[in-house]
Amino acid sequence: MKPEIAVARMVDGMNTLLRETGLPNAPGIPSWSDLTGTYAMLDQYRPNRTNWGTAEYNWKDFQYVGFLTGRLWLLARLTGDERFSNAAAELCRRIEPVLSKGPVTSENCGFDITYALAWGYNFTRDTWYRDAALRALHNFAEGYRPELRLFMCDSDSDEVVIDTAGPFVCFLWGGSFEPRLRELLKTHMDRILELGLVKDDGECFQGLQFDLEKGVVKRYYSRQGYTENSRWTRAQAWGVHNYLNGYEATKDPVHLDVAVRAAKWFWDHLPSTMVNFYDYDDPRAPRIPLDTCSSFMVANAMIRFGRMPEVKDGAEWAKRGRQIVERVCADHMTYGGTILHGSWGQISDRLGIGRWPQEDVMGYGNYWSAECLYRLLSDDWSVVELNQN
Repeated sequence: MKPEIAVARMVDGMNTLLRETGLPNAPGIPSWSDLTGTYAMLDQYRPNRTNWGTAEYNWKDFQYVGFLTGRLWLLARLTGDERFSNAAAELCRRIEPVLSKGPVTSENCGFDITYALAWGYNFTRDTWYRDAALRALHNFAEGYRPELRLFMCDSDSDEVVIDTAGPFVCFLWGGSFEPRLRELLKTHMDRILELGLVKDDGECFQGLQFDLEKGVVKRYYSRQGYTENSRWTRAQAWGVHNYLNGYEATKDPVHLDVAVRAAKWFWDHLPSTMVNFYDYDDPRAPRIPLDTCSSFMVANAMIRFGRMPEVKDGAEWAKRGRQIVERVCADHMTYGGTILHGSWGQISDRLGIGRWPQEDVMGYGNYWSAECLYRLLSDDWSVVELNQN
């Protein structure tokens, strides 16, 4: 599918969303549904989760306002439609008081800080967004564990995963204004490499659990995969995505090397359909969920490689990224621009999210599909730049 057609579908879908939610005028906070890919309007914004690992902890209640707001900023830049930017601005105003006041304890809050507030500053250059994001980051930074040199999944968690630097990317953006913030996440990402979650050949593994009293690793495990030792597909995508972000913000060549090696591993294991199953090792394929999220996340990185002269064969990487986007949009996008066929993996019993073994409609893929299309169709990437200096 041509990118222009895919964007037209997204615009149609966003027009429907604005009409049915009443945004930006109607009250409420949008809340994502991984059943339908739509947003319902709730009374309150509740980004934090507590009681990690207990029955009270409920991952599925996170609202993913940031992914919607980010899509609105990107579509506004692509189309020039002020209705989209006005809706994005209003959502930022509604979530800002909670993030500014704190606490900010859930890793997924980072998606709201980045794709709503940070992209809002990049889009408007209004310092209100910058200052709001920095206040939220100061609260978010309280979850850093200096004794481990890591951010955990949530402030009360004993787990860290390769995914974690994804929502925490806002620290890389914030480092343009306060370098200390960037250094916190760079230290975390370097520590992830020390812990061996990326192998020499670029293969990525999801995560591990700590004995916090002793400060040592208790076990390595794939919390969303087929088994504790299997290769959950989106871990590979997070490795590519996160370390490319790390390089963009810090210019550490180690991070770029990791991103390229991980992208090569992903490409070498990608079927002709351009979408992998949720886990590389689950023998029940093809009777298991696909994961379109991973394809868009890695395609986005490949497109970015194309603008980096320091990346060997950058033009070829960008061509591969475009191939992935066009094929996955053709096969997995609805007329309303929603990306189907994602999966949370085998985590529903433990953390109360997903419909395993059925597929889910994932906020991740629905955001990164929009960013891919924005990068393919626009020469101006300023809305999504991490370096603001």
